[in-house]
Amino acid sequence: PTLLLLTPNALDFLRATVQARVGNAQAARENYLRGMKQWRLRTGGNPEAWERSDVMRWRRAAEAAMAG
Repeated sequence: PTLLLLTPNALDFLRATVQARVGNAQAARENYLRGMKQWRLRTGGNPEAWERSDVMRWRRAAEAAMAG
């Protein structure tokens, strides 16, 4: 079975994804920006170390949903 891992830091990106998909662009952007603030704090100048994390997966999903 597939396990969906969602850490607290990923929640803002998940919220951004959902808001973008339901057409609420403003809320999506606010959640995305909040997630990015936490992203910068967590990665500590080494975002490559986070490439395979659940946070990066949800960040990419949010960016894709917000793009179109």
